[in-house]
Amino acid sequence: MEELVLRFGLYYIFFSFLLFFLFKKYLLSIFDPFLFTVLMMASSLSLSTDSYFFFYVFFSILAFTIGFRLIKLPVRNDTKIEKLIDLQLLEIFTILFFILYVVLSLYFLKLSGVPLFSDNPTEAKISRFVEGTGWMRRVFFLSNFLLICICLLLIVSKKDLYFL
Repeated sequence: MEELVLRFGLYYIFFSFLLFFLFKKYLLSIFDPFLFTVLMMASSLSLSTDSYFFFYVFFSILAFTIGFRLIKLPVRNDTKIEKLIDLQLLEIFTILFFILYVVLSLYFLKLSGVPLFSDNPTEAKISRFVEGTGWMRRVFFLSNFLLICICLLLIVSKKDLYFL
């Protein structure tokens, strides 16, 4: 099992670096959504190395690369991120979403306690989202974006301690 994880992990690292250097001049920053696409292409290549799907994935990525090069996208320049993102709107969104996340976490703590400390933690995690509280699961899923927004504001904002 460990050899399998090591092998696919090394494939993933190799294909990630290869595709990163292939598309390097089109990536604006680590927050660029295209970086996610490049990493997903690398994972597709690495997970299909043992099957005949590898050639299908490889030729799909090759066709994407050729098409991407033919449309002549503007090359990365030294554009500041402040010009791309409205920081005040991002601050308001981050603060409001953080308040919503804390309030919902406290509500769930009051409603069902900590699932890890119950007699059956697996059942407690599932039964927590019944009787009209399923929409809250989507809010908790969106909390990943809260972390990204806070990291972006920490990097760009002048109020570093406030967002820390």
